[in-house]
Order: sequence, then structure tokens, then C-alpha cells
Amino acid sequence: MLVPTVDTELVPLARSASRFAEAGVRTLVSDAAALERCLDKWTLAETCRETVPVPRTVLLEAGAADRFGAGFPAVAKPRRGSGSRGIVMAAEPDALTGLPHDGSYLLQELPPGTEYSVDVLMGPDGGARAAVPRARDKIVAGHILDRPGLSRFAADVASALGLRGICNVQVREDREGRPALLEVNPRPPGGMSLTVAAGVQMPAWAVAGLLGADVPGHIAHHPLSAVRHWEDVVMGPDALGDVAGRA
Repeated sequence: MLVPTVDTELVPLARSASRFAEAGVRTLVSDAAALERCLDKWTLAETCRETVPVPRTVLLEAGAADRFGAGFPAVAKPRRGSGSRGIVMAAEPDALTGLPHDGSYLLQELPPGTEYSVDVLMGPDGGARAAVPRARDKIVAGHILDRPGLSRFAADVASALGLRGICNVQVREDREGRPALLEVNPRPPGGMSLTVAAGVQMPAWAVAGLLGADVPGHIAHHPLSAVRHWEDVVMGPDALGDVAGRA
């Protein structure tokens, strides 16, 4: 079984899934068309705007700032790419001057509220089995939440995109406190350990579904919080030498 976790590998692996199957290897990946809808952020916004609220989004082309209509600050980001690479926080239209105005970037309204990340498990039949929201107050803390509205939002997005297996839906609240879609990662996310700790063994259930086992129609989670921290250990020179010798 092959479980890809790198965005640039997803579409080539999906297109080669039948060849892997011929060699007896199953791949935990959505079909290529669904992946393309996620990985192109403009197509993502256009696909989902009839299903859930999406921030005002336009392609960054000549005159885009005039057509935008959502005001600044805003965010400009490549249509393709992962993480924060290439993202520009634009406080005013002049901040867009150095960016390509050829449709390879998009300009998007920046909702001012809390950002959430929702891990979603989709069954082989396209139905959502679990959707686990979490908030991150700062880089070292994560909170798993019981927010049924966010769970339904993320499940609706994953369903509209036609995803299978594990995905991650990123959401931010607008001025009225309503969730709005930012991005979708069509693969297992880096924060999956928190979802597992909250009682949803998404990797195990995703593999089980891929192997043809029955997956429960709904897998519940429980709220929790996790904090990572560094700890200094103070010791004398002799003790330090002992530790170094054992290492």
C-alpha cells in the first residue's frame, strides 16, 4: 500500500493508480480530477462557492485590484503551490506591483476571524465518516473542538470536490463569524496526531476502507488540547560526561 503525503506527487500517482494495482499495490489517493480541483486554488474557489461561503476571489490580471471590490488588506497567492510559498499579504494595491499579473496568482479577501483546520475522512463511497476541527492559538498549541457546524462545512466541501480517503479543509471566520473556505489539502495533514489522540484513527480507517473493510458511518471524536514545549535540563559537568558517554 502506498500513502502519499506530498502535494506534487498526488496527481502523477493518481494517474498511475491502475499500474500500481496491476503490481498488487493499492494507493490511498483521490482520482486525478478531484485532486486538480483542490490543487488549483482558483478552480477550488469556483467549484465550492455554490456549496459553502468562499472569500471574494479574483485572478490577478490587469485591473484586478479595481475589480476586486473586497478592499484591503487582502492576500495574493499562487494558484498552485503548498504551504506559504509565494504568498503576499497586501495591505494596499501597491503591494501587488511586483507580482505576475498573468492569471498565475489570485487575489483573495482575507476574513478577519479565527482560522480552523478540519481533518476529514471520506469513505470509498464518497460519504464523510469523520470531520475533526482544530484551532491553533499559536504555533505550539492545538485544540480539538466539538463544532458540528465546522464538521458539516468541511464534509460538504470534501464531498463537492469528490475526494476520497483523508483530506484537510482550512477555514476562517468572516466578519459575521461564519466559516469561509480558504484551502483544501487532499492528503493526510501534518497535524494528524491530534486527530488520532482525539479518538479518530483516520490513517487506520482509511487503510481499512481501501482494503475493502467496513468503515463506520460516523466516527466521533472528543475535544482536547495539546501543547508542545522545550524543557531545560540542568546538570553538573560530571553528570553531563556520563550522559555523553552513554550516548
